[in-house]
Amino acid sequence: MKQTLSRGIAAAVLLATAIVLTGNSTASAATFNNGRVIDDQVFENANTMSASQINTFLNGFPNSCISPNSGFLAAVPAGYNPSAGYSYGNYQSAGDVIATAAQTYGINPQVLLTTLQKEQSLVAGGAGYFNDGDEHKYAAATGYGCPDGGTRYNYSGVSLYMRNGVVHSTVGPTCVNSAAKAGFSQQVIRAAWLLKFGEQRSKGNIGWAVIKGSWDNSDDPESCYGGPMTAGWRQVCPSGGSSYYDGYKTIDGVSVQVQTGATAALYWYTPHFSGNKNFFNIFTGWFGLPYANDSEVAHPDGTVVSDGYRAYYIDNGTRRQINSPAIFMSNRFSWGQVKNATTGDMNLSAGSAMSTLGAGALFTTGDGVVYVTDYFSGTLKKQPITAATFTQLGFRWDQILVANSADAPATTQAGYYAGTRHPVGSIVQSGGSVYRLEENSKTYLSAIAFSSNYYDWNGVLTATTADAALANGPIAPIRPGTMLLSGGGIYLIASDANGTFKRPVGPYECYADRMHYTSSDWFSVGTGVLPDRTGAIFTC
Repeated sequence: MKQTLSRGIAAAVLLATAIVLTGNSTASAATFNNGRVIDDQVFENANTMSASQINTFLNGFPNSCISPNSGFLAAVPAGYNPSAGYSYGNYQSAGDVIATAAQTYGINPQVLLTTLQKEQSLVAGGAGYFNDGDEHKYAAATGYGCPDGGTRYNYSGVSLYMRNGVVHSTVGPTCVNSAAKAGFSQQVIRAAWLLKFGEQRSKGNIGWAVIKGSWDNSDDPESCYGGPMTAGWRQVCPSGGSSYYDGYKTIDGVSVQVQTGATAALYWYTPHFSGNKNFFNIFTGWFGLPYANDSEVAHPDGTVVSDGYRAYYIDNGTRRQINSPAIFMSNRFSWGQVKNATTGDMNLSAGSAMSTLGAGALFTTGDGVVYVTDYFSGTLKKQPITAATFTQLGFRWDQILVANSADAPATTQAGYYAGTRHPVGSIVQSGGSVYRLEENSKTYLSAIAFSSNYYDWNGVLTATTADAALANGPIAPIRPGTMLLSGGGIYLIASDANGTFKRPVGPYECYADRMHYTSSDWFSVGTGVLPDRTGAIFTC
């Protein structure tokens, strides 16, 4: 019988096998996130590989234990019903078995391939057991039915697999606690069911069941679930009520908030960090990030990103945390420019935090005093501003930020701000032109330089005589990290010691789906606005 959860729930405490990747493996610098091992959208994508594509993948490993090249065949799962359990058909390739299990239960075949490698190294194989020699690896192919420290068993007359026309049917000792679970096909179909059942039930889907053709899993909704839960009101037993779960689960003594149903299912299957980190590394090395709409590539310098909790400024290849909303606003960032952080962003080394209000900020810390930030002899300081100067310089009350005292510059300039020019960082208009004030000069802002920096016309001040008298500095370049649409192409603006240059962007799937840009992020310009120099393509 399949569905008394003793058939595999306790059985889902699995072996963590050391893996040496060969053949199709690729290097990956992705960082393991213990609360987000894999996203549900990736986990549920049953159409990533067909049976023939799986077989081609397996043949890419010279020592694979289950590749067509090795002469491996196994009985293809043919159906299930609550009274008789699983049934099996003819012997076919491993690709047919894996694809059938994936399509039946709506799970990514790459998840099953990764599980086979994680548990028994059957995908990559090895010289020690390529040509049989260790039947336990096939009997316990996915580690299903193998509790930690469990009893060992001996079985005969079971269909483990076929190699070169010979059916292998004897195994012992093995950790698999039932003859019905011993064998390649038996393991793969049960692993597919258990992983998908756990993913669905961890999200409170009490009614999940596969009922189609010869597959009748109508006993699934009658079963209770005992694995990790995602956050929310959830029901774990059909006869019980709903309870609120915060998503936290203690793994290896560490409290982890499980962020996806698929991650919950993997921890239910293997309740240890080591096994799931192994899964993550294998999957990422073979198939790329196990995240939907994500990339190992970081956003370019000049981008503001958010991980859902904090905002960061990508600067010189580092990730600088922006410590408060007031600091964000004082640096003239726009909430509309913030991108969802990619894994690549979060893998960047942490740069110095942006912990101080930018130059030219008007702010109060709740003490009834309005301050302005400006450079005094090369040092950024705060100084109270008089009401007369506030009015004289054209400031508005809605420009005053409410900040924490920790956000303010550490040093206070003596006296009151009573200058005849606006502070450094101010955007002023003089004679029909717009400038950004520097400490001893003013920088001309073209229309695209103004727009690419997300400056707000409502924040432009009328230049004073002292502002206009400042020397003209270099013309402001287009902000690095800007996306320009020109001549039918999208270009990223970047910079180096020689100035700005353009990088073609592509494909569009990277731009839109993985880096989270939209058409509102580009600026349409003529080709004459583009920098002359062209760099490498920007892609995910």
